[in-house]
Amino acid sequence: MRRFAWKAIAIGVLLAPICLSADWVRLHMLAGYECEGDQLTLTYDYDGAYDEDGEKLIANKRDTQWDPWSLVTIEDTDGYNRIVGETSVKAECKLSDGVYRIEIFPVIGNHNELGRCGHWMGAKAQVIKGSKTLYEGLFSEHCERRDFFYPLIAGKVITRVIFTPKQDKPQIVSSSVEDFYNGNYKQ
Repeated sequence: MRRFAWKAIAIGVLLAPICLSADWVRLHMLAGYECEGDQLTLTYDYDGAYDEDGEKLIANKRDTQWDPWSLVTIEDTDGYNRIVGETSVKAECKLSDGVYRIEIFPVIGNHNELGRCGHWMGAKAQVIKGSKTLYEGLFSEHCERRDFFYPLIAGKVITRVIFTPKQDKPQIVSSSVEDFYNGNYKQ
């Protein structure tokens, strides 16, 4: 028993610097859309990168892209950060067959940063044409639906949802979670 305790303490000491590093746990992401009238294509996109690449991603974003963290209001409550409000982005895209209404929402892991999934943030999107919802969904699975190692080894991330005129269903482009986190998903 004593030998096991020392091993656990040693592993904890070795992993602490990695686990406490903010860059290690935060993936920089953007959710957005492109409305290209000449190509008559509406595209939701979901991009992500770590560390310096993630910071460049945020710095070079289009006017039609948002970091999901920018869609929430955070307040310090008794020394802990809590998410106390959220907003969505609404836009319209006119294609040859009508107007598509777009809404992008943040998906909050936990309102308390110290709770399970507290530093996880994702995004979801909705596209409506007339009174018909053409698409509604998360770009990736919510943190609560994963065990600790799941994001590193399994699953899919939706990176593009492409609409073209007179098409009932969008084309959905996805990537493995591993490729998404490693930046190897771009078409």
